[in-house]
Amino acid sequence: MISNEEISKLTSYELYNKSMESFKNLPRAQRRQQERELKESMKVMKSFSASQLKLIDQISATRSRMESEEQIVKYIAIVDTAITAYMYLKNENITREEVFNESKIINDMILEYRDMLNDLIKENRGNEKMAAKQLEKTMETIADKCRELIIEGKNQSQALVILQHQFPTMSKAMLVNGYKHIKASMKEEEEKQVKSMKELHEEDKRKEEEEINAAVEYILEDSKKESKPKEIKNEIREEKVTINCQNPIKSVKTKSKLKRIERREVLEGEFGRYEINNQEVLFGDLKFENMDQVQEYEEKTRREFESRIAELKEVMAMA
Repeated sequence: MISNEEISKLTSYELYNKSMESFKNLPRAQRRQQERELKESMKVMKSFSASQLKLIDQISATRSRMESEEQIVKYIAIVDTAITAYMYLKNENITREEVFNESKIINDMILEYRDMLNDLIKENRGNEKMAAKQLEKTMETIADKCRELIIEGKNQSQALVILQHQFPTMSKAMLVNGYKHIKASMKEEEEKQVKSMKELHEEDKRKEEEEINAAVEYILEDSKKESKPKEIKNEIREEKVTINCQNPIKSVKTKSKLKRIERREVLEGEFGRYEINNQEVLFGDLKFENMDQVQEYEEKTRREFESRIAELKEVMAMA
């Protein structure tokens, strides 16, 4: 706000243009009236001495401060009435003395907060924007200190004692609100991290179960299929019998009287070698004579495999 002493240093042209800026949005008739009053005021202002203008500024500032004080008192009375009513509504058994004590604490915190802001504005020579920037910077420092205290495990009471000692010019209301805000923010961040880790773990577990189930399905399906032979080796031996007579020049062939008493075949498949001998199938140390034995082996293998998978899932869940 420009003072009367500063106004006296302006030329009539500068003062007129500066003042007219505040009238440009007024209706035409009102703007002309303001222009007339401005010209009369300029004549009067030019007739005052510097000391008179300074006195007028002091009187204006005092009046403005008194009006501000009156507004604050009125505002406190309104807040006090609303808070008192709220406490009665919240707790029907609360006494008037208890309400009075609580209201006094609140009023003291309001006045403390007001005085802090006024002192901050004075430090910045009345520049409210500079005071707001300084307050914002201080609150950032307080937030960092609150985060440090919370990490150290300090509770609210312990933290406030440290904060009031480190930031004596700040009001208790701002310190309490700053501490609570940071604590809530840190709790929210922690909950997000826990939720994210839980979702990640569940996703990994789901993928793992899908892979295990796919492996089980693949093995069980393959066990039902007949193995297609990649290579068949027929080891049946055919023998030609040649009977030599006394005459070495002539060779007489006669029909063989040998009979095949054994038919043996070896099949090589994807999972090993199979030997067929007189309708018996040999597979490693295993021997199958009919499909019932094969199905019995299938059931036994399935049970063993499912038990292994169940045990594997239990171990993975504990990891």
